[in-house]
Amino acid sequence: MRQRSLVPADADYLRILENKTALLMAMSCQAGAMLNGASKEIAEACRNFGLCFGMAYQLVDDFNDQDAAVSRSLDMLGMAENFIEEAKKSLAFAEGKDSHQKLVSLCGYTLNRRE
Repeated sequence: MRQRSLVPADADYLRILENKTALLMAMSCQAGAMLNGASKEIAEACRNFGLCFGMAYQLVDDFNDQDAAVSRSLDMLGMAENFIEEAKKSLAFAEGKDSHQKLVSLCGYTLNRRE
């Protein structure tokens, strides 16, 4: 009898992160924008920010935990950096505003946190 691997494939792992953390952050950001009367385009940009930020956050968290059942071939921190770059691009509508700088700082903090 062949044993199945308990380590998910990379694509499965990323789907788990999306469903576990990223979608919660995406919907929270989108709902906050909508409740503040943002346009559909800005609400969608906020959703994209939350999705990318959530993916990066969870990748860094799992990297720090060192106990995530993940393939060792996955460059978790490199992927987190890419998601953060995409998250920042989503904030173009807020450039020059105080909220933009706060969210960019949060992105930097997330990438640099170590336990």
